Amino acid sequence: MRKVNSENKVESIRTLIMLSVMFPGAGQVANGDTVKGVITIAISALLFVDIIVHSFIITYPLFGMWLAGKTPIIDEKTLMPLRTLLVVITIALVIWVWALVDTVIVGKKRLAESFIEGN
Repeated sequence: MRKVNSENKVESIRTLIMLSVMFPGAGQVANGDTVKGVITIAISALLFVDIIVHSFIITYPLFGMWLAGKTPIIDEKTLMPLRTLLVVITIALVIWVWALVDTVIVGKKRLAESFIEGN
């Protein structure tokens, strides 16, 4: 049996946190929750693409008017994608925080189990 000391335990939790911070779902995959991690990664990737698309939809007309020397007009055509973008960003942040918290909770639980089994 492999012994797990508290220093390795802290380092493993740090690694899981860094994975989850960089890419939501990666911490779940590292914890062994492959299905949950892949679903989280897929949803996060789709939300990222949606954020990029809505950012382009919002900025392209405004930037075009600015380049043409006209004053950009903020109207309903601009505000609707902006509202959608804010909702998508909020959903993405909630999923990101959930993935981080889930990674830490499950990681600590699994490391505690391995620590108990290792002694």
